[in-house]
Amino acid sequence: MVEDRINNLFAKYYDKTISFDERNELFRWILDDKNKSQVEYLLKTFYDKEFENPNSILVEIDNHRILNCIFEQNHLQEQNNSSKKIAWIRPILAVACTILICMFFLFKFSDRDKQIIDPNASAVNDIPAGGNRAILTLGNGEEVLLDSLNSGESLTESNILITKSADGLLTYTMPNGIDNINSYNTLSTPIGGFFQIVLSDGTKVWLNALSSLKFTPSFPKNERRVELTGEAYFEVAKDATKPFIVDVNGTSVKVLGTHFNINSYETNSNTSTTVLEGAVLVSKNDFNKKIIPGQQALTSENGEMLLNKAVDLSEVVAWKEGYFSKGSIQFKILMDEVSRWYGVKLDYKDNIDTEFVGRFPKNLSLQELISVLELTKVVKFELNNKTLKIMKM
Repeated sequence: MVEDRINNLFAKYYDKTISFDERNELFRWILDDKNKSQVEYLLKTFYDKEFENPNSILVEIDNHRILNCIFEQNHLQEQNNSSKKIAWIRPILAVACTILICMFFLFKFSDRDKQIIDPNASAVNDIPAGGNRAILTLGNGEEVLLDSLNSGESLTESNILITKSADGLLTYTMPNGIDNINSYNTLSTPIGGFFQIVLSDGTKVWLNALSSLKFTPSFPKNERRVELTGEAYFEVAKDATKPFIVDVNGTSVKVLGTHFNINSYETNSNTSTTVLEGAVLVSKNDFNKKIIPGQQALTSENGEMLLNKAVDLSEVVAWKEGYFSKGSIQFKILMDEVSRWYGVKLDYKDNIDTEFVGRFPKNLSLQELISVLELTKVVKFELNNKTLKIMKM
């Protein structure tokens, strides 16, 4: 019976014994509209089961949101003079529905350290996910590959203790009595790199891929100043007597103690500063703007400054939590992240202007990620060494 066959395939997917052809058979069945009631049942059964398994890797997807997206067919109502808007929204919703259901099945039961591939399939051109990789440049110019340091291993810089206290975490500890050190250290992440650092004042900084943070091992009495390229998330230790200042692309971000994210990648037309807690003062040329939680300041190269008051904070910091996206993301923004994470050159053969909705974990190989994107029937890819060709389906 068909029902027994699907239950068997789903069980194989759950315990990772499914073959490549069987997986395709399962996905085709899932995406067939006539099977929606059975899909709903499987979603409920296995979604509930996953919560009962404390050892599982759970990708947090709202089950009701998935089902509503898939099964409610009448949520788009024709309105006067709205045909163009409807035509634009429909393909986005189609992509959203497809990607949600496929992401649910593909990633919900995936193992972080094991790719879900057919063991009998031939080797494919693939690129693994990035991870905790960074280089620390000391004041004397010495470069330390942090991947090679063991957890708990330390080094010193002008009597300041620098410890790799955990995988992907570097901590600066300043003994009492040490004055300001004028030399600079630089923490840099490569393609596919991610790292966290705790500065000597207790400020925590997360660095995204292809980013760098330049700082002094200890700060002077009047201010705490760092230089950033790329993207970073800051949790600044409070000190009312010593403001914390981030210099980035000609923009100055000044705080006393707060949580905020700065994105200054060259692929973006603006440097964005987004506040999650507290407040910051963003300055560029003659413009100054105080930013409060939920707001985002956008500063351009020519000095203009815009304020965005409607920001999805979970999306802004999704990278810090191990995702490309946790909600909705424009396709080209996603591809820029993919380029930095996997180190590929993007070759657009067609203009693809759409939005995907779903949770996209960053612990996947590139082939795993693009295989899911192709299930939307909107886009297809060809990976040739380090070049990713992007085309319409």
